[in-house]
Amino acid sequence: MVTTHAPAGVDARPATVGPFRNEPPVDFTREDNVRKMRAAIEKVHAELGREYDLVIGGHRTRTAEKIKSINPAKPSEVVGVFQKAGKAEVEPAMQAALKAFETWSRTPIEERVDLLFRVGHIIRERKFEFMAWLVFEVGKNYAEADGDIAELIDFCEFYAREALRLSKVETPVQLPGERDMLRYIPLGVGIVIPPWNFPAAIMGGMTLASIVCGNTVILKPSSDSPTIAAKFFEALEEAGMPAGVVNFCPGAGGSFGDALVSHPKTRYIAFTGSREVGLHINKAAAEVPAGQIWIKRTILEMGGKDAIVVDADADLDAAVEGVAAAAFGFTGQKCSACSRAIVDERVYDKFVERLRDRVEKITVGDPAHNANMGPLNRRTRAQNFIFVLIEVWPHGVCKLPFLVHARQIFPDIGDCAPHGGCADWPSAGDRKVSHDSATRFTSHVNARGVRRPELRNVMHHGREVVDVSASKLILAFGTIAATQRRSNHQVSGSRIRVKLARDQWQRLWNDVASAIEHDDRKLARLPFRSRDIR
Repeated sequence: MVTTHAPAGVDARPATVGPFRNEPPVDFTREDNVRKMRAAIEKVHAELGREYDLVIGGHRTRTAEKIKSINPAKPSEVVGVFQKAGKAEVEPAMQAALKAFETWSRTPIEERVDLLFRVGHIIRERKFEFMAWLVFEVGKNYAEADGDIAELIDFCEFYAREALRLSKVETPVQLPGERDMLRYIPLGVGIVIPPWNFPAAIMGGMTLASIVCGNTVILKPSSDSPTIAAKFFEALEEAGMPAGVVNFCPGAGGSFGDALVSHPKTRYIAFTGSREVGLHINKAAAEVPAGQIWIKRTILEMGGKDAIVVDADADLDAAVEGVAAAAFGFTGQKCSACSRAIVDERVYDKFVERLRDRVEKITVGDPAHNANMGPLNRRTRAQNFIFVLIEVWPHGVCKLPFLVHARQIFPDIGDCAPHGGCADWPSAGDRKVSHDSATRFTSHVNARGVRRPELRNVMHHGREVVDVSASKLILAFGTIAATQRRSNHQVSGSRIRVKLARDQWQRLWNDVASAIEHDDRKLARLPFRSRDIR
């Protein structure tokens, strides 16, 4: 048995454990809270670029291969450098977790609960700093970062209380002549594989639930967001967690992750992420390799798609606000994002008009400046979304429902800047396209509140980009935005005009033509398929 000791200055479990209450959100209408957040962002910015070790059984090690965590709002900025665990690290990590399990599983529940309360206290005391790491690492604005960290604190508090409750559970029936007891026991070593988009709450929740029940963990955070996991691990250590109870191991999914899932000593896998990876884990965990004496358990959350139903007697203002927040919050990069609105036809037109007006108020920019909408998290995601969700309709009409950050595709455009949510494409004169051959542009709003342009008279295999200067695009996954600092950008009022060189337009047009003619696989990977466009 091991004993955890509360470090000096860290509160242990309160004398009386009261009912659970959610961590209250930060009120950013108060200037003092805004100042605290800005100070935390400044502090964290000074710490960017640090290198972090693997921590296996309390020992810090480094590998030849590295993982770089990048600020998605500023891809030239490295948030942290991490070791890349591979097959060579699988067995040391497993043995460290198995060794720690021998004692941690026999540690009194009260001591394990105390650890969670101390971790929650540490995170609460540094809440703004933890939030700032999310701003830089995954592009969350203040409110989104606050929600993520508040949920992490909630997991510390809630799972601690649940563990105490479950430790005192009694059987519902006592048979005559018997003394029947019900007791929950730890399972063993769990593999925790969290997603990038809730890198604090889900990562911490799966880890905390595991260890408070007496299990030990090999934590493989997402390669897109390992820094917040490192900060969480530091809080665990500071709170007095014994070595090996959690082993911090960023690594490649195809080598390190798969080997952990298939390991005969792995007892369970807790995963949140894509359907594709989740089903792969489920299939691999179902195999029984030599030396495995149990059936592995899997806890798989594989996202989803959400619709919001708006009935005729709904409060339309509330419905509009809910749809806008759900669809565009965190740039739509979460499983709870509103994928579609199902609206009663009696209020459809009125709802769409109000939603359009609400969406036009969304600002796009650097989350460090608390814009409503920040960047897509990865360059590959931007490349998958831009100019790909396209359907050629009859009579020469080409519909483009969404576009994303052009800077992800054309880095020389510059970083996203908080100039507002609207963008103008270059005029015909910018690209030497005659007025007569320029495309006439109209826009309307679909049920998702997105201005969907219609490009008429599109040249089917044209080598010149048609004129779209009359459009005003509100984009579901970002906008074509640019800074004023570059000579090839003009800013007029709330609109941003981006001039692209002719070779850039050629690349853009080729991408569009390729997506239309050849690349059905990209279309199939997107959340909105061509059949969803009406």
